[in-house]
Amino acid sequence: MVRYSCCVDSGLNDYEIEVAAALFHYQTEDMPLLKEVYRSMCPVRARAYIGLYEDKMECALTLGGEVDDLQERFYGENRLTESYMVECLSMECMKRAYSAVSAWLWERTGLWPGQMRFPGEREPLKTIVEILNRLEQEVITVNAACAMSPRKSVVYTAELLQERPSADCGVCASCGNVSCSYQEDRQSFSERETDPAVKH
Repeated sequence: MVRYSCCVDSGLNDYEIEVAAALFHYQTEDMPLLKEVYRSMCPVRARAYIGLYEDKMECALTLGGEVDDLQERFYGENRLTESYMVECLSMECMKRAYSAVSAWLWERTGLWPGQMRFPGEREPLKTIVEILNRLEQEVITVNAACAMSPRKSVVYTAELLQERPSADCGVCASCGNVSCSYQEDRQSFSERETDPAVKH
C-alpha cells in the first residue's frame, strides 16, 4: 500500500448552499441565517488520508475539529437552530469532499474510485480501527464504540476503476439508511440536477 495525505476543498458555493437548503427543507426566510452559519464554518477544508493498493483504495476523511467546536458552541448557547444547520451543511461539505478526493485520485493516478463501502455495512465496524491503523494517521481517533473524533469524519473503501463511474461517489447507492434525508430526496433532487432549466 502507498499512503498519501492531502487537503481537499470541501467548501460550498451559493448554489450548493441552496441545494442543502432544499434537501433539508429550509425555506426562503431561513437562507440568511443558513448562509451566516456557513460563513462561521469557513474556511472548510477536509483532510484526506488515502491508502492505494493495486485494485482498491482506503480513505479516512475529516472536516476537522473546528466544525465540531462551532457546533458545540452553538449548542451550549442554546442556539439549536444554528447547531443543526452546522450538521446539515457539514453533510454537504463532506459530500463535496468525496468528489474532491475522486478528482485528486484521477489527477494522481488516472483511476477513479468505484462504489464506496463504509464499515458497518458489509464489514464489521471494527474495520474502522484497522483502516485507520493502516493509514498511519494521527488526526482521527476512535473510541471503544467505534465512534470517530472529530465527529465529521468517515472511513471508506472503494475499488479502483479505469473509467469514471456514471454516478459520482456512489454514496447513496452504497448506504442502507433509508430514513436519511439524502435517500428521501434523492430522486427529486436528481431530477433537479439534470433539468436543463436549472442553472448551476
